[in-house]
Amino acid sequence: MCDAYIDGEELIAKWKRENAHRHTIMPIIEAAHIGPISLQSVCRVLQIGADNPKFVEVSMPPGLRPETR
Repeated sequence: MCDAYIDGEELIAKWKRENAHRHTIMPIIEAAHIGPISLQSVCRVLQIGADNPKFVEVSMPPGLRPETR
């Protein structure tokens, strides 16, 4: 999984090089992961939205929670 991470500068260069303008990206983010991520790699899930501007931890189903693996 680590090999699929790229930094923000490289992500923008890839976006421009591949002319992928139909996909929106955040300008200069810290990092990105290109490709699938196994649920076993997830420690917790955070959600944020326009109607809820603060991060809220989303409950993970039993069996996916780190303490039950």
